[in-house]
Amino acid sequence: MGLLDNLNFSQPFRISSLLPSEAQLQAFKQKSDAEALEQFSQDPNPIRRVPFNILTALGVNPTIAQAAPTTLDVAPITGDISALADARTAFGQGDLATAGLLTAATLIPGVPAGKLKQLTKEQIDPLGYGKTKGLMTEPLTELDIGYVDQGLLAPKKDLSIEDLQGSVLFPLLGDQSKAGSDLVSIGGNTFKTPVPLDGGFNFMRLNPNEKAVWASAEGVTTRIRNEVERLSEESGLPVNLIYTAMGKKSIDFASFPALTLTEMLPFAKIKKKDLAEFHKKMKSDINIGSDGYSAVEDFPKLDDEGLRAYLEKASPEVRKKFVRLMDTAPYQNAGFPSVAQARFAATEDVLKNVGTSESGGAISTLDMSRMPSSDVEFPHSTYPSQLFGEYQGGLLQTVPREVLFRDFFKSLENQTLPSGRLLNPAMKDYSFSRKLPSQVVDQELVDTIMKFNESR
Repeated sequence: MGLLDNLNFSQPFRISSLLPSEAQLQAFKQKSDAEALEQFSQDPNPIRRVPFNILTALGVNPTIAQAAPTTLDVAPITGDISALADARTAFGQGDLATAGLLTAATLIPGVPAGKLKQLTKEQIDPLGYGKTKGLMTEPLTELDIGYVDQGLLAPKKDLSIEDLQGSVLFPLLGDQSKAGSDLVSIGGNTFKTPVPLDGGFNFMRLNPNEKAVWASAEGVTTRIRNEVERLSEESGLPVNLIYTAMGKKSIDFASFPALTLTEMLPFAKIKKKDLAEFHKKMKSDINIGSDGYSAVEDFPKLDDEGLRAYLEKASPEVRKKFVRLMDTAPYQNAGFPSVAQARFAATEDVLKNVGTSESGGAISTLDMSRMPSSDVEFPHSTYPSQLFGEYQGGLLQTVPREVLFRDFFKSLENQTLPSGRLLNPAMKDYSFSRKLPSQVVDQELVDTIMKFNESR
């Protein structure tokens, strides 16, 4: 049965007759998904195989997608089922013009349909949450994400750059992860077990009673405390710790993307051979891009019920390997969960649609009477050592670090490589992350940032 089988030209012609009836759609659904997949996904005839696989990859039910090859017999250029559904909706709302155009664009050969053009990687994921487009068809900004508020965040406080005048800023480099919520669904698929999110810059607001303001590795928290102590003594000014964002993929070090992907796996349609190949690579020494990853000898299979528990206890490097291997083209094209969607869902809302380097989302002062500690009431899911102090608030408008840390980036303007080339932005950011420079908030900086914000 094809989508055009309900045509009856003995009756007065209506363009709505080009639409499949509800009865037909129900009939399609009644057919076995397994039979459809077996018959069409490996069909030797590309006229039947290709559109079927494209439609199922887009999320169309196999029992409906199998009708596409029949449609191709009369319409070599065929739109997808979603356009037909839009047409039916338009008819129901009395929008005959739109309905007619959509129907013609999907069923009539040679009619271009701008609405149905596949989006590019840049249109779907302009900020680079994922390495490849994979099977994604909709912009990340339209992704349906479900959260449950944990009710733990202290109220947000708003600050202006003027509030910080006369202090020294010290950068807290951190990933862009969300805090204070459980991630419970992506794309309408509800997780078996929610993924708790604990930040990110809003970690400062997560445990107000304990007054923890930052979490990281022990060596990092010790360095931060020592630098703050030195800056305070040398400048005689108060020191404010200010968050500055790392790249979108820095979140892979934390547990959130890996755990999210394990919850997405049951909804993915992946061939056994692809699952086996992924497992083999996790258990082998491999390179992903320019980075090398060691074999994980005891890594469980992806359909192992203990996968999530394993990743919760695994080292950050194991989780990074898991996420970044899955983010490669062979696996994204094979139907593995979208890493871009997982990263996007775990990202703090105000940072979802901005790039790297945004600074000022959260600001705190450090309690110098307390040493960094891992003996805490509420440990971070990834980072063992915590610093303590007072959450001060966050800037009403975040500022790129190259604007906020004026003196450091000004010092790099004329620096060159041995080849004579000027440092590019990535090199400057790398230098920033290594040196962690401070910045005095003087009147000039206040004026600069106020003008910058006005121009945005």
